[in-house]
Amino acid sequence: RMTHDDFDWLLDKISHKIKREDTNMRLSITPRERLLITLRFLATGETYSSLSFLFRVGDSTISNIVPEVCECLIQVLQDYVKLPNTPDEWLEISNQFEQKWNFLRALV
Repeated sequence: RMTHDDFDWLLDKISHKIKREDTNMRLSITPRERLLITLRFLATGETYSSLSFLFRVGDSTISNIVPEVCECLIQVLQDYVKLPNTPDEWLEISNQFEQKWNFLRALV
């Protein structure tokens, strides 16, 4: 689960990158809603169609939002999240999964 404070922090970090302008034809989807859609997709793996019903946004719009916001998240969080660089580092993480969760070969 993500706390409200964590969500607000993340939104503050990326809102300027994912904000879109309103047009004469329609109001834009807010950065808050764009982030909510993406986090819901990442957390649940729901289909774009399911998210479309949940957020009342078209499938094709969601198919644009999710990858776009993910790219922004990668850019913003690269200083906070470190991925392993070597096979040994990946193996160490796999061993930690096994010790903590009894989940064998988690990353193999």
